[in-house]
Amino acid sequence: MNVLKPIVVLSVLLMMGTSCIVAQQIPIDSIFLFTKTTPNNIHRPAIEAGIKAVKKIGEQNKLYVEVSDNPEDFNRLNLSRYGAVVMISAGPRVLDSIQKDAFKEYIRSGGGFVGVHSIADRNWPWYMSLIGGTEANHPEPQEGLVTNVSKGNLLFEAENGPWIIKDEFYNFRDIHNDINVVLHIDEASYSGGEVAKNHPVCWYREYDGGRSFYLALGHFSYHYTNRTYLNYLENGILYAIGKN
Repeated sequence: MNVLKPIVVLSVLLMMGTSCIVAQQIPIDSIFLFTKTTPNNIHRPAIEAGIKAVKKIGEQNKLYVEVSDNPEDFNRLNLSRYGAVVMISAGPRVLDSIQKDAFKEYIRSGGGFVGVHSIADRNWPWYMSLIGGTEANHPEPQEGLVTNVSKGNLLFEAENGPWIIKDEFYNFRDIHNDINVVLHIDEASYSGGEVAKNHPVCWYREYDGGRSFYLALGHFSYHYTNRTYLNYLENGILYAIGKN
C-alpha cells in the first residue's frame, strides 16, 4: 500500500485551497493604513494628521491599525490579515505590478478599501473602477456647501444638515452609475465646479467582490480634527470592514 500518495494529494489540495482559505478569513478587526507617496507629494502634513486620526478611530472601535510605508507589504499573505486597506492622499502609484495584483486579489477575496482625497492612479483602470470615479482637476481651495444625500445606510444617514468646509474640490470624470453618494457639493456655493447639478464628493460601493469607500475631502491637516469630517471617515472605515 502506497501511504505517500494520500499525503501528496493532501499537500496539493492545501496549496490549491490557500486562496480560498484567505478569502474566508478576511478579518474585520484590523486595518492597514498605507502611507507611501511619491517624493513630490504636497499632502504630507494631511497624511501625518490622517495617521493620528485613523489610529484614534481604531482605538475607539477596538480596531488594530497597522501603519506602513513599505510597498512590499502588499502581498497576499499580509493583506489577508486586514479588514480594509486605507490610503490618505497616498495612492498605489508606488506599487509594482506584483503588488498591484496582490491588492486586486485581496479585494476580490472580500477585502475593503478606504480612499481619501488624492489617491488616483490613472494608469490602472481596475483601481479607478474600484474608486468609482476619476479626479479630473480642481480649482483653488475655497469654501463650499456640502450636503448629506445618503439613503439606505444608517452609518451615513446619521450625519444630517448642510456643512460648509474649505477644501480642494475635485471635479470628476467617468463617475460610475452604481456609486452610493453620501455627500454632494453645491457648485453654486463656490467657483470652478464642472460636474453640474449632482457633484459627489463622498460615496461608497461594492466592487469586484469587495467594498470601497471614497472621501474626496481632506486636503488640509486640520480636517482630521474636525468632528463632522471624522464621523464620515470613521463610518467609511466601518463600512469597508463590513460593520454596517
